[in-house]
Amino acid sequence: MKNDRRIKNSLLFASILLTSNIAIADGESYEKIDGSMTAIVNYGGATKSFTYKSTGFRYSDNVLSPVTKAINSVYFNLGTKLHEVIRNEAQAHSQYRSHYVTLDGPINFTFSHTPGNNHADVTMGGLRATVNMDVEDRYWGVKVKCRVTINSGELSASKGRLDLVSGTLVGLVAQAPQVSHQESCSTSLGWIPLIGDLVDKFATSKAGNYMDQMLDRGFQADSLNLKPVKFMGLDEALSGKEWPIPPLGNAAAYIRDNLWAGFQGDIVTVSMARAPGFGAFVTGERLRISFPKLGVSLRLEEYASYKQIPNPCRPACIPT
Repeated sequence: MKNDRRIKNSLLFASILLTSNIAIADGESYEKIDGSMTAIVNYGGATKSFTYKSTGFRYSDNVLSPVTKAINSVYFNLGTKLHEVIRNEAQAHSQYRSHYVTLDGPINFTFSHTPGNNHADVTMGGLRATVNMDVEDRYWGVKVKCRVTINSGELSASKGRLDLVSGTLVGLVAQAPQVSHQESCSTSLGWIPLIGDLVDKFATSKAGNYMDQMLDRGFQADSLNLKPVKFMGLDEALSGKEWPIPPLGNAAAYIRDNLWAGFQGDIVTVSMARAPGFGAFVTGERLRISFPKLGVSLRLEEYASYKQIPNPCRPACIPT
């Protein structure tokens, strides 16, 4: 009976979220009351903005949602791969209990293509990873639980190659990350040497290797989003848009029709960021891309307004 009730409650909760403007973050509930996405296009020194309202849950009704979904996918896949890499090794240690990963940015790319090659050379910077790890051990007969926060610092990587046909990005090698960590323990005994040995392994000796695996596996999962002909959902998002900029004409159609050409024999710079968070007034740049060969650049900026509300999951989703 309890399992059936939990399943029904979970389905009820899912239906609440899917049919409302409600978002859940860090256990708190927020209702979206206003929002928009603005495209800012620069061509030949002329700049024009085009704004689209977004009133539904997050980006579901936003006409530029293919781009935000692609960005979310990149962050999700990178975070998932880093979580898996750490979990697979940490589980071998008896002191380890659990961990979770948070990624922040923006992620900055430079794609450099030499005519005649079927790939672009890639460098990356800006990404930051935070790992919160719960560990436990006994020291002098006392059980001690600690939460360890490991920060990667800003990651830089080079030697990557983007296949211009398949969108597969491989070979990125992270420079030695400037890792730091801090801990908070449940007793006044403080830090435990055995736990310290475990954390030092993840924070120092193997940190670079974990980052390399995250980049290699994570970006491979987003090859469709990284294909120049579709790049980060722009082909779909710009379809049918009318962004008049004299003397160019329709800038949306110009960018969409020349995504592939923009990567050929040139250096393309890209910056992508996560959603700006929740609050009474939040705004942030989600995507910035510059095509020198085409003479055009594009920025997408998000604005949203939320109010905190009672969690709709309570008491419906609390197992009884």
